[in-house]
Amino acid sequence: MYNKQTSVRSRTLTFFTLLLLLTLGASPLTAQKLEISAIGQQTVMGMQSGYQVATKSSSGFGVGVFVQSSNHFSLETSPTNYPFYGASIMAPIATQGDIQILAHLKSGIVNNQFLIVSPEIETRLTLTDVFALGVTAALRSREAAIGGKITARVF
Repeated sequence: MYNKQTSVRSRTLTFFTLLLLLTLGASPLTAQKLEISAIGQQTVMGMQSGYQVATKSSSGFGVGVFVQSSNHFSLETSPTNYPFYGASIMAPIATQGDIQILAHLKSGIVNNQFLIVSPEIETRLTLTDVFALGVTAALRSREAAIGGKITARVF
């Protein structure tokens, strides 16, 4: 049985896997850190959750891929879950001790139709060598969006 949502998720996963492999192969792994983040963001489209996988250099610059969408049960009046997936770049703005301020530029496809670019600022508190918490402020669909992020460094 053909399920359109499963097909879209399969293509999305394939896209992210290929993009991540290209990203990792583009530079030596010894200077990179691999981070996986769980994302929660309140946008004009409602509450969205997702994940991000990124490589980050020792200087703080990084690239990654992300996917996020609205929860089906939170939008009872609309069957659309506004999937947003694509690539992101990050750059450090300021660092003081365990607190970092990062600028992100996310670019991707929303609703499998529209290409958008979304700027984002993240304030990150490093808890341990592995875990960090972040608070984000972004611009989505010409409206403010706020969110949170839990990041784990894999290596």
